[in-house]
Amino acid sequence: MTKYLKDYIKYIKKILAKAENKTDWQAVLAEHRVKIGFFQHERLMHLLVTLFFGLLFILIGLIVLILIVFSEGLFTPIIMLLLLELLLLIVLISYIFHYFFLENGVQELYRIDEKIVSKSLTE
Repeated sequence: MTKYLKDYIKYIKKILAKAENKTDWQAVLAEHRVKIGFFQHERLMHLLVTLFFGLLFILIGLIVLILIVFSEGLFTPIIMLLLLELLLLIVLISYIFHYFFLENGVQELYRIDEKIVSKSLTE
C-alpha cells in the first residue's frame, strides 16, 4: 500500500504539472476522489488494527504485572508472556509508523484535491 500511495501521488502531481487546456479536470477530480475514498478506507482499517494491537499490548502487560505481583514460582509463563509482549511491541510500532504514513498521505491527497478543484474552476 505504501508504494501504491506514493506512485499515485507522483502520478497525480505529474498530471497537475503537465496541465493542458484540454485536460478534463472534472474527470480527474472524480477519479481522484474515488482514490481518496480507497485510501481513507485503508487508513481506517489500519487505525482499527493499530488500536487492537495497542489494547492487546496493554492487556498482556497488565497480565504480566498481575502475575509478577501475585504469583510465586510461575517464572516460565511470565517469560513467555514477556516474549509475547515484545513481539506485540514490535508489531505495534510498525503499525504506528505505517498508519502515520497513511495519515500523511491522505492529507497530501486532500491538498492535491484542492489544487484540482482550483484548476477546474479556472479553466
